[in-house]
Amino acid sequence: MIKKLIFAAFLSVSLFSCKKTNTDPQPTPTTTTSTVKTPSDYLTAHTWRFEKKSQKIAGVTTNSTAKACENDDTYTYNSSTMKLVMDYGTNKCSSSETKTVTYSYVLASDGKSINLANLLTYSIDELNDDRLTLKLVDNGAAQNTFIYYYVK
Repeated sequence: MIKKLIFAAFLSVSLFSCKKTNTDPQPTPTTTTSTVKTPSDYLTAHTWRFEKKSQKIAGVTTNSTAKACENDDTYTYNSSTMKLVMDYGTNKCSSSETKTVTYSYVLASDGKSINLANLLTYSIDELNDDRLTLKLVDNGAAQNTFIYYYVK
């Protein structure tokens, strides 16, 4: 009789201690990736067109829109070559104007400024999918300021 009780106890422990293996397929975890655009992504995403400029010279501010001869001008930044290609289109502002001019550029790591041809450094006041705004401040005595607005 004791053997039967031990066997019954052993059997009930064995039965209740077994774990059921789940054979149902587990859902595959999904990952969501949010694409955060860098300043370089915005700058090189498309071709820019000059829209208008604002300049403050000797304390006097003037604003002007693109001239008719500038309406077909395009500005394309290429991140793989680090070149800016300025294409002046077919509508020339002067007879000596060339079709294209290419400059090297360096975009600051924080995306807040850009140096063109190792000559001029512009601060980037706005850069997004639709607009690029560059500001150049002459640090001379007059503190002249030039702001250029570009659209895609």
